[in-house]
Amino acid sequence: MSDSEKLYLSYRQSLREFWWITGAWGVFVIWNVASGALFAYQIPDPGAEMATVIGVPRWVFFTVLFPWLFGNAFILWFATKLMKDSSLNGTSDPEETDE
Repeated sequence: MSDSEKLYLSYRQSLREFWWITGAWGVFVIWNVASGALFAYQIPDPGAEMATVIGVPRWVFFTVLFPWLFGNAFILWFATKLMKDSSLNGTSDPEETDE
C-alpha cells in the first residue's frame, strides 16, 4: 500500500470520527438549550414546592445532569467502539517505526 493510500485511509477515518463528534455535539447543544428554555424559566407559584427529580430541581436534572450522563455514555461508546488508531507508516507496532 502506498503512502498516499495510507494517508487517504487515515484521513477518511479521522473525517468519519469528526462527523460523529460534531453530530453528537450538535445533539447535546440542542438538547441543553431546548430543555433549559422549557424547564428553567418556569416560575413556581408562591408557596408551591419546586419540582424535583432525585432531590435536584427538575430543570437542573434535565438541562445539566441528564445530558452529562448521556454524553459520558456516548464518549465511552465512541472511544471503545468507533475510534480507531491508524498507522501512517504501515506498521501496527509502535516499536517498529523508523525514528
